[in-house]
Amino acid sequence: MDVKALAISDYVESTEYITYLYYYDGYLRELHTAADNDLGSSILSAGQKITKLNSVSFTTDDNGLIKAVLVYNDNTDATLLLNTY
Repeated sequence: MDVKALAISDYVESTEYITYLYYYDGYLRELHTAADNDLGSSILSAGQKITKLNSVSFTTDDNGLIKAVLVYNDNTDATLLLNTY
């Protein structure tokens, strides 16, 4: 199964952590883990369920913004623009 994720890295006391945002099994999910963790095959179901969705997509635009489009079960959608630095 090919699942795309938005990965956000951060350092806490010189340890790198990564937060993954991804769509799996009908939900937008979040998984926060140390960067050197062996995530294994159970990674997709391990994420915390955030909200039920039909789909989510992440793209980048010419200005470097990340565009997240969330499509809800009633087919309404929400678009978020995220700035990176």
